[in-house]
Order: sequence, then C-alpha cells, then structure tokens
Amino acid sequence: MGIPEKNAILLVEDDFMTALAERKGLEERGYRVLAASSGEEAMERCEADPSLDLILMDIDLGEGIDGPGAARAILKRREIPIIFLSAHSEREVVERTEAITSYGYIVKSAGIAVIDASIKTAIKLYEARKSLWIEKELLRTTLDSIGDAVMATDASGKVTRMNPVAERLTGWPIGQAEGRPIGEVFRIVNAITREPVEDPVKRVLELGAIVGLANHTVLISRYGAEHQIADSAAPIRDGDGGASGVILVFRDVTRDYAVLDALKKSEKLYRSLFENMLNGVAYCRMQYDEGGRPVDFTYLSVNAAFEAQTGLKSVEGRRVTEVIPGIRESDDALFEVYGRVARLGKPERIEYFVESLGMWFEVSVYSPQREYFIAVFDVITERKNADLRLRASEERLRLALGAAKAGTWEWDLRTGENVWSDELWQLFGLSRDSVSPSYDSWLATVAPSDRERIVAALDAAVRAGTDIDIEWRVRGAGGEDRWLMSRGKPEFDGSGRALRYLGAVIDISDRKRTEEKVGELLDEKELILKEVHHRVKNNLNTIYSFLTLQADSTGEPFARRALMDAGSRVQSMLLLYDRLYQSDSFGSMRVDLYLSPLIDQILEVFPNRESVRVLKRIEAFSLDANRLQHLGVIVNELLTNIMKYAFVGKGEGEIIVEASSVGGLVAVAIRDDGDGLPESIDFRHSNGFGLMLVEGLTKQLKGSVRIDRRGGTRIVLEFWK
Repeated sequence: MGIPEKNAILLVEDDFMTALAERKGLEERGYRVLAASSGEEAMERCEADPSLDLILMDIDLGEGIDGPGAARAILKRREIPIIFLSAHSEREVVERTEAITSYGYIVKSAGIAVIDASIKTAIKLYEARKSLWIEKELLRTTLDSIGDAVMATDASGKVTRMNPVAERLTGWPIGQAEGRPIGEVFRIVNAITREPVEDPVKRVLELGAIVGLANHTVLISRYGAEHQIADSAAPIRDGDGGASGVILVFRDVTRDYAVLDALKKSEKLYRSLFENMLNGVAYCRMQYDEGGRPVDFTYLSVNAAFEAQTGLKSVEGRRVTEVIPGIRESDDALFEVYGRVARLGKPERIEYFVESLGMWFEVSVYSPQREYFIAVFDVITERKNADLRLRASEERLRLALGAAKAGTWEWDLRTGENVWSDELWQLFGLSRDSVSPSYDSWLATVAPSDRERIVAALDAAVRAGTDIDIEWRVRGAGGEDRWLMSRGKPEFDGSGRALRYLGAVIDISDRKRTEEKVGELLDEKELILKEVHHRVKNNLNTIYSFLTLQADSTGEPFARRALMDAGSRVQSMLLLYDRLYQSDSFGSMRVDLYLSPLIDQILEVFPNRESVRVLKRIEAFSLDANRLQHLGVIVNELLTNIMKYAFVGKGEGEIIVEASSVGGLVAVAIRDDGDGLPESIDFRHSNGFGLMLVEGLTKQLKGSVRIDRRGGTRIVLEFWK
C-alpha cells in the first residue's frame, strides 16, 4: 500500500508571525501547506497550482485586495472550498463571507484543532456536492433536452418530476406540482364531447402495461389554456418487477389539428385586417449593393391607411428612392433598420423622424421571409412635439422646485439658441438690457481661472451625450467670489443623437463655506488621533516596565535574555509613539528623528557600551508610522545581535548606521568591525527567532535584506516607500 497523498492547503495570511504559527500547526497534522501574504499572491498561487484542495483565507490582508475580494476572483476561475479566518466574530463580518462561499468561517482564536476539523469537513462537503451535482446535472440535462413533455409519478399517482415542456403545457411549475395527484396537474377531456378522459396513470398502475392516449384528447392547463395532445404512459419497474411509478410522455398536437383550418381562414382574415387597419402598412422587398449594404426597397403592397397618413400615392411596384427623392441620403439609419430586419429576421420597433418627409413615425417592422419586410406604422408627429414640450416643461419645473434660488436653462445644440429663466440673470450677474442669452454671454461671467476646465467638461459631455455636471466661480457685485453649480440632461432624437440640453443652476456658495468648515473639523480629528497615540505610548511604557521587572526578578539567564529582548522590541515601538505624539503629523515622521534616539536607547543597556563607537549617517526623510515600526524592530534585532556577539574578546569596536532615500528607494545599512557572521547564518534559513523576525518583517515591507561578511559584517535592508 502506498502512502496517502497529503491535502494541499493554501494559507493566505499577511501577518508573518500568525502565518508562521498556523502553518506549523497544519503541517504537524499532515497537510502540505503553501503560504501567501496578500490577496494578489493568493490569486497567482491558485492559478499556478491546480493541486490545491482548499484555501484558508484571512479577511483583512492589509494593502491591496482583501480576503473576500480575492476569494471572489479565485472562484470565478475555479471551484475550490474556501474557509475564512478572522480575528472578528461580529455578525456583519460573518454575513459578508456567507454571500461568497458556504464552507466555513473560523475565528483565529479557536485553535488549530478547530481549523483542522473545519478543513476535513469542508473537503468532504465539497466532494459530496460535486458528486451530487454531476448526478443531478446528468438527469436534468437528459429530461430538459427531450422535445416532448415528460411527467413522472410515484406508485400512488402523485407527481414527482416534470420537464420544462410539461411545465409549460400544464401551467404548473414543478415546485408547486410536486406531491399533487396527477389528476390535478394533468387535466384531460375529450375534444368533442368535453367529457373527462380516463386517467392514463391509473390505467397503467392497474394493468402494469403501456397505455396510449385516445385521439382528440385535450389537456386543460392550470390557467384554462387548451392543448390537443397525443402519446402514451408506461410503468416504472422496481427491483421486483412491480410498478413503482409511471412515466407519462406526451406532445402538443394542437398545431397539427389547426393547420388546415388556419389555412382556410388566413387569407380572408389577412385581407380584412390589411384593408381595414388604421395603421399604415407597407409590404416591401429590400435591395442591397455588392457589399451587402441596404440601398433601396420596392413597395409591393400598401393599404389605404398608408396613403392617408403619408400622402404618398400610387407607390406599389416603385422604389422608395423614386417615390421620395433624397431619402437615401437624409435617412440612412432607416435603411439600416429595414435592411437588418429583412436579412436577420428579428423584429424591431422604433420611433424615427423622417427628415425627407418632416414627420415622426412609430414603426414596427418584421420579416415574413428573407430580404422582405413589413412595416406597420403610425404618424406621431403631433404627439411627439407635444411630448417634447410637456417633458421640457416638467423638467424645468422639477429642477426649479428642487433647488432654492435656482434658475433653469435650455440649450438647442442644432441652432445654438439659449433660453434662460428670470432667476438665471441674477445668478450670472447680467442684465437683460446688455446681453442676450447665449453660450458666449455665460462664459464671459466665469472666472478666468475656471474657464478652461469648464469648457473642456462641457465639450466632453456634449460629444458623449451624457449629463452636464459642473461647478465654477463668478465675481459678485461687491467683489466677492460666488460659487455656482449647473446640472443638465440631454434629449435625443430617434437615432440617439443629442438635440438639446435642459438644466438648472444653483448658488452653492454656502456649501463651499461648509466644506471649509469640514476641513477645520478634520484638523480637530488630527488632535484626537494624537491623543490616541499618547494613550498607546503610555500602554506600551507599562508593558515595557512589566517586562523589565519580570527580567530583573528571574534568575534563569535564558529567560532573562528573552524578556530583555522582548522589552527592547517594545521600547522601539514606544519611542516611535513618543515621537509621533510630539510631531505635527500622526501618520508619518522623519526617520532621523526616530532612528537616532532609538539607537542610543538600544545600546545603553549593554555593559560594553562605552567601548563601542557609534557613527550615525541618517538622512532626513519621512516614512509612515507602520513602516517605521517594522524598521525599528529590525534595527533593534540587528544592533542587539552585534552588541552580543560581534565584539566578544575585543577591547573596542565600531558600528556605523546609515539610512537614505533615493527616488523612493529606502536603504538602511548597519556595519560593524567585529568578527563577522559565519557563512552558515542566513536570514532565510535561520532557526533563531530574531533573524526569522527580521526576514518576516522585511517581507511585510516588500523589501530585501542581504549580508556582506567582508571586513566585519554589513547588513543592508532595502524597500520602496
């Protein structure tokens, strides 16, 4: 027997220490674990490794895409069970993940045993769902692909299954029909006598044999529709050969019965409708050029309403370009619609302004056969003009009532004509006696510094046929600037071309002053955040004091060193919060103001401090608080290692700390003239916690660290701001 293959787990966790602990626990339980520290990396690993069996996804992944976002992107590419991990247990957080996947949500504090049990359950659930889905899909596809209606019953004659054709003919969805007696869903009568027909399912269950339906059987649907049907019912045999149910297969033969009768009536009905319709009707044949472009059509037949509505006489047998000269050039879009319907056979309904006739038409066009079309239309010119006037009036009223002290405007793109309401003159600071309403008159009131921006925004909106939404300044009579805002909506013709804009203008000076007040409130928020930093600093100071007292009270050297190292790391964060509290910005600070005192604090606790000379070459550049915290811990670990091991047996030594930023690349180098690190020590393959911590935090900085062992030791850390 071979060794069973390990399940492959992708662990997505941005916190280095948490990921390390979780990965170790999973590997101890026999899983093959791959790790990703970001949503983007998780997507790449999942794409590259088809052997993955499950994903453990942290919800909050720091910068970039978060856990739910990464999960959605992964599930679009492949089906894989995903279990979410989070430190949060709030209901809204859990509900957010349930909409993505149903394989579980684990609070991180639950422990590795719970995670292990959840993984096993999720994998079993995934395999069971996949098998069930395949089986159901095979059955569903088979039934749904059958052209006839299919119904199944159990041994008592109650409905258990229906395909879509049966649902349509009976009017019963399977969700409502299931469990009902077949007689309620499958109601049949004789087409001539209207007497009920004997239930075929009952006969099959009694005889145990196939039973055919009698001729002229009518199925009455749930909503009263009738279908003449034909076919048979057969028993479903169980393992002992008995009938455990019935399969009923039938088809709609209504059309077959109606064809002859319809043929007799169709010509008479068509002619009556054609001649008496109030709509204009034209039956035409389309002509195309060698490239397949519609260029003309011939009237084959038109009704009396066509001539009455269009005023065109004696058009049958003539081409439209002959009947209406110039129509091909002025109404090319109409030819495109007719040509498309005649060639593809898909009906269309349009409202169109025929420029050559100066009339609006509402047209329904369909094709009875390829290259032919029938256009049924009404002339709607009067209604269209009334609708345009009514919509313009309603839009102006709505905008005026919706904005205090607002003015309305209209802008006709075809003629350039502008219409301004009475309020607009006052808002623009213009007099009716001095200027006429126009684009240029308005633009002259716009502050010079705003004109280029406003003109560009208007041009873009008009070209795209989108809403206008602009803000600008005008100079008031007293010399003060006032802010105005305008919003406008386009109106289009039948071909989608913008004809004009309707809009409103409102004075938003008060809103702008409010925005300035909001800026002042944001400054107050900065003061509050500084207070938060102060409280965090005090809490860190308390933690540092506890670690120091605990170290002093223990007699075990290894424990004392571990406590002192932990205290040193806390001290680096304490110094950062202290500097942030004293600075003007709580989000970032200068590196030199943080690293220089941090170096002194780290070294002063070592007994050989006086024999070590420290040179600092730290440039004045800023980093955000999060990166500074990681950098402080790294510098603490490296300097502590140097002071412990680099100068053993030496009377004196030298340490040089350099930090610079060039083009956004931050470089921090720490050099000593001690014995140097052995070749066997490397950040990526170290069992020491300190060096592992340096490697993990460097990865979180998205940077790199390297060791130069020539002439002592030089360690260089590089990352992008």
